[in-house]
Amino acid sequence: GGYQGGRGRGGNGDQKRPKQISAEEGNLRRIRQYIITNDGLPEHVFHLVDVLKEQLPTNVGPQIIETILDCASEMPLETSTHATIVGLLNVDNHTFVGNLVDAAQARFQNSLKLADPLDRQKARLMLRFISLLVGVNAVEASSLVSLLSELVRAATSAAEAATEGWQPAADFLM
Repeated sequence: GGYQGGRGRGGNGDQKRPKQISAEEGNLRRIRQYIITNDGLPEHVFHLVDVLKEQLPTNVGPQIIETILDCASEMPLETSTHATIVGLLNVDNHTFVGNLVDAAQARFQNSLKLADPLDRQKARLMLRFISLLVGVNAVEASSLVSLLSELVRAATSAAEAATEGWQPAADFLM
């Protein structure tokens, strides 16, 4: 009789221990959490940018791109903060920001091809993020205009062909 679980003697020994994570994975988790919870206060943004600059040359650099893009497409109220972070990173890390912009455009294009309304919402949010990158000098305005023109042409073609897809209302596109 008696209680046999818990710590010490009498336990069944089958309790799972937390999986050990590498220092790199722990570092990435910390960075993700810091990006997600950043409140946009200038001192917090500058501190985050300093932390990210230290991490970009490491193996977590590509995962930082994915984290920023995930935040941009899942946290629309913080999109301007994430764009500001990218703009500040662009001062010293043009290659990283170029890779981020390429990844953002690829996500946007891929989301447009999918029929799920959630993917379309993510495409709209990614377009908003890319648009904000113009204001922080990470994307040239002419590139954004080309992207928007391509989007309008695709929507017009779909509407003329009466194919199922984006609704041709401008408010839905932005």
